[in-house]
Amino acid sequence: MTPPRLMLVTDRRRFGRRDLVAVIAEAVRGGVDVVQIREKDLPDDPLTDLVSRVREALPPSASLLVNGRPRVARMSGCGLHLPAADPFPDPRGISVIGRSVHELEEARRRAEERIAYLVLGPVFPTESKPGHPGCGLDLLRKVSGATAPTPVFAIGGIHVPQVPEVLRAGASGIAVCGAILSASDPGRIAEALRLAVEEAVREAAPDIPAQRR
Repeated sequence: MTPPRLMLVTDRRRFGRRDLVAVIAEAVRGGVDVVQIREKDLPDDPLTDLVSRVREALPPSASLLVNGRPRVARMSGCGLHLPAADPFPDPRGISVIGRSVHELEEARRRAEERIAYLVLGPVFPTESKPGHPGCGLDLLRKVSGATAPTPVFAIGGIHVPQVPEVLRAGASGIAVCGAILSASDPGRIAEALRLAVEEAVREAAPDIPAQRR
């Protein structure tokens, strides 16, 4: 089984009037294999409806997560992504649980939970975190080493040129938001990111473990 390498984190405010479901479908056709629905302002019912529509648009090979809503994850039969400070929920009825982290000790603690992956960031400066300098590759390297074999996705300011150094620092994959959602051709950007990740994996092997979620 090929481990997931490219996660799309949604924010429907990033792309104007385009249909979010259509943009996600384009990105998945381009190479995204994990979709995290992160629409924190939506109440549970509209969010559940959105998750359902996204699921219908995705192939079986793509994984679907919802951010911060255990109830919606159970109702939708999808995975759950937890923000760093959220308590760990009752895992019953939730297919997969992952977690955001921002610091080394926090990552060590969270890796002891029953989680499938971590997302660390922002690694580089990004528009979604104005004024944040980014945690840098050194922290990514430390977190990846300290929490192995838990897969770590790097997020924040990652575009095609940054992919090789991010994976060399120990990330199992990358998570992106604006790089895809703000693009005029989301599928083309997703494809470019996917190709960059796969090339970096080939070049770094066996340093990057082929981990499973």
